[in-house]
Amino acid sequence: MGRTSRYLSRYVTLPSPRVDSRAYALAVRTAAEDFGAEWILPNSEEIFYLARHRGIFNGKSRLLAEPLETLELLHHKGRFASFTRTLADSPIQAPETHEFASRADLESFADEHSGRSLDGWVLKAAFSRFSSQVHIEPPREVVGHLDPTVQNPWLAQRFEAGLPVCSYSLAVQGRITAHAAYIPKHTFRGGTGFYFEPVERTDLLAFAESVVQRLNFTGQISFDFIDGSERVSVIECNPRATSGLFLLDSRDPLPYLTGIGIPDGWLMNPWPRMVLAGMLLAPGRLGRIRDFLRATSVHFDPDDRLGFLARVRQLRELARRSQALGNHYDLMASARADCEWNGEPMD
Repeated sequence: MGRTSRYLSRYVTLPSPRVDSRAYALAVRTAAEDFGAEWILPNSEEIFYLARHRGIFNGKSRLLAEPLETLELLHHKGRFASFTRTLADSPIQAPETHEFASRADLESFADEHSGRSLDGWVLKAAFSRFSSQVHIEPPREVVGHLDPTVQNPWLAQRFEAGLPVCSYSLAVQGRITAHAAYIPKHTFRGGTGFYFEPVERTDLLAFAESVVQRLNFTGQISFDFIDGSERVSVIECNPRATSGLFLLDSRDPLPYLTGIGIPDGWLMNPWPRMVLAGMLLAPGRLGRIRDFLRATSVHFDPDDRLGFLARVRQLRELARRSQALGNHYDLMASARADCEWNGEPMD
C-alpha cells in the first residue's frame, strides 16, 4: 500500500513468511539495517514469524514483538479465554469456552447442548481472524462439516448479545503508552469493520492494563469486547496492530515506543475514521451518508495522493490473487494468505 507514498524512503519485496519464516526474518533484518531503521514494527500476523526468530534482531534495529510463546497465548482464542480467568480483579472475563481437538468430541458436545441448532453457542476456530470460521448459533448439521484437530482445534463459546466494542493499545514493559477504544459501526457482513467510531471507555482501558501488567507486555495489543445488558465480555485478543491505531492523533511515536519522557498517554482523535472503499462499495451505502460526512479516510491523505492510488492498485492485485487461489479465498483471505499463522510449527 505504501509503495507510492511520498513519506516512504524505500520499498522492497519480501519472501512469504509462511513458506520460509527464517528467510523472511533475515530479509526483514537486512532491509532494516540497510535503511538504518531503529525500529521494526509488525502490523499484521507476520509478527508471529518475526517473533519466532526474534533472536536475530539483537543488532541495530529493535523488533517490537514479544516471544512467540506469549503471542500464541493471546492469539489462541481458547488459551486466551482461560488466561482471563487468572485476572481475578477484572470484572471483564471471556465467556464460558470449551475446546475440541476432534470431531467426535465436538459432536458429543453438540448432542448434549443442542436440538436442531446450538442455541446460545458460537463455534469458532481457535486460530481465526476477521470473524472468519465463526458460526453463531449454527444449525446442528454444521458440526458435521467441521474437523477439529490437535493442531487446529475448534471452540464452543457462550454467545453474548450486545454491542461490539474494540480497543487498541501500545505498551512498554507492562505500561500502556497509547490507547484507543472504538465501535466498529459499519462492517462487512458483521465481520471486518470499515468505520471506526471513537469512544471513551475507562473499563476497557483498565482491562488492557491488567493484561499488559500481568505479562509485563511490550508491543501492540488489541481486544474485541461485547458490551451486553448485564456485563462486558472480552471475546478475543489480537497481539498486533488493528484499526484502533488509525484513531491516535498525529505525533512523534518514538517516545511512546520507548516509554521514556512522555507526560501522558498518546491520545485519540475525536473524529471517526473510515475505509473509503468499504463506505462506497459495501451494500447499504445510502444509509451511511451522514457517517461518511463525519469521518476522514484512513487511506486518503490530501498531501499524499499517490499513496491512495497504491490502494487502488492493491485491490486489483488482491482480486487477481483471489481468483488464482480459488473459491475459498475472498479479498480479505487473499490479503493475509502469505502471513497468517494458525499455530503451525515453524522452521
